[in-house]
Amino acid sequence: MVKKLTLEDRRKIEQMWKDNASPLKIAAELGISQCTVYTELKRGQETDERTGETVLDHNFRPEYKAERGEKTYQSNLWPPSEGRAEHERSLKE
Repeated sequence: MVKKLTLEDRRKIEQMWKDNASPLKIAAELGISQCTVYTELKRGQETDERTGETVLDHNFRPEYKAERGEKTYQSNLWPPSEGRAEHERSLKE
């Protein structure tokens, strides 16, 4: 069975990542695959708006934000009748 991550799950990932937990430990804690954790960490990475470079956290790992992960996940979903551009515009309104 596939588990969809909730915002609460993403916040737990964010906290565990800040606490220097490994993706394997995060996966075990949430009952998801390690691949899902890596995908989510990439989805929620913070980037510097000026340079476009990945922002590092205090552990010198890519910084992860749960809200960014959720927003990115939601923006990748759209009704088949809508085009992606229209859907993204509706999210901004």
